[in-house]
Amino acid sequence: MIKIYMRQVIQVMKSNPFMSIISIIGTALAIAMVMCVVIIDKVKNDPLAPEVNRDRSLFVVGTTVNYPNASQESNSLLSVKVIEQVIRGIEGAEIVTGYNQLVTNYVSLRGTTNGAIANVIASDHEFFRAFEYDFIYGEPFTESDFKSAINKAVICESTAKRLFGTADVVGETFNIDFKEYMVCGVVKDVSLLASRSYAEVWYPYTTVTDQAEFIKGIMGMYMCCIVAKDKEMFGVIRADLDKRLEEFNKGLDNMRISFHNQPCTTSEVDDIFSLGLNRYLEFDNNRREAVLFDVLLILVALLVPGINLSSTTQSRMRRRMEEIGVRKVFGATRMDIIKQILLENLIMTLLGGFLGLVIAYLGVTIISDMVAGAVVVLTAVGGDAMLDMRSMISIDVFVLAFVFCLILNLVSALVPAWLTSKQSVVKALGRQ
Repeated sequence: MIKIYMRQVIQVMKSNPFMSIISIIGTALAIAMVMCVVIIDKVKNDPLAPEVNRDRSLFVVGTTVNYPNASQESNSLLSVKVIEQVIRGIEGAEIVTGYNQLVTNYVSLRGTTNGAIANVIASDHEFFRAFEYDFIYGEPFTESDFKSAINKAVICESTAKRLFGTADVVGETFNIDFKEYMVCGVVKDVSLLASRSYAEVWYPYTTVTDQAEFIKGIMGMYMCCIVAKDKEMFGVIRADLDKRLEEFNKGLDNMRISFHNQPCTTSEVDDIFSLGLNRYLEFDNNRREAVLFDVLLILVALLVPGINLSSTTQSRMRRRMEEIGVRKVFGATRMDIIKQILLENLIMTLLGGFLGLVIAYLGVTIISDMVAGAVVVLTAVGGDAMLDMRSMISIDVFVLAFVFCLILNLVSALVPAWLTSKQSVVKALGRQ
């Protein structure tokens, strides 16, 4: 019996190859879209080394400065003064770290032309607790190093090999913008997808003496990551931050600062970099707009292919009404017709599922290659600063997407088939 059904399915697909191909491609695109959306969400929000604390991290990126006698507000990144007096030691936090946004600097060996542009982060010593890098050699600079403003630096493996020819370079010296630093640790290359921790060189911001007066003020050049003891402490952190900020403002003359829309979560901090600091801090509804946009994007990604798939399946079934009528003439029962439709759509959904898996695999491969290419463009140091996103393809998500498409296919096919099977043979044949 199964062989007979299979031959019938093959014959149906041969008789109308265009609609069959359209149905298979529609299924494939729907499945691939679902898988790609989930992978992108994983990259943005799931723990990804060295950002293993994403689920319990909050960020304060900038401040809004209000002047009583001024008509406009000023937005700025954080100063060391604000980090130390307002945020550090906040209730509910396990780790508080301050660091600058990614900048590019020239790194080189003293007395040579062996140098390159590298992506650099200046941070405090707590940075390597908040973000857990994989140290190959050595260790991060310590609290004592940070407070003493000792010129130590951590570099990634590819940078070490580019400068020194080997990764085992602890104790060696190199220049950052012609200022000498000693290598205290070497870490594995970081994926560019780890956007909040990606860099190639890390050093204490206390060694930046030319900005000493600037960073002691209200306006600065840093951001802050707060790692909570657990997610349930987010409310405690926000409440204590408001309290501490109010106390801090009492000591200011002719100005007042606020953390508008902050602290924000890991996913929300991406909105700051996409919208820009000023836009994010200036408008209350920016966060809501960003969330709404993400929701709408997911709905479009999921529903549009689904609707197209449903329409294609129904169109294909309407074209087969005469065939169903002929089969009833030769004695096919309603259950025979339904079984045939079920098997036919199962096979085409399986083919579409396999094709969707291939498309998703190729899609994430292309994205990964684009990320690797971006690294090459950003820096001459290069290296394997790429996460293989293909490892994030989830079989569970594939199964769920497949079941979703299968149900959609079956419902879209069975409804017109069921209605036709209830009609007389004359009416079924008369539909064509």
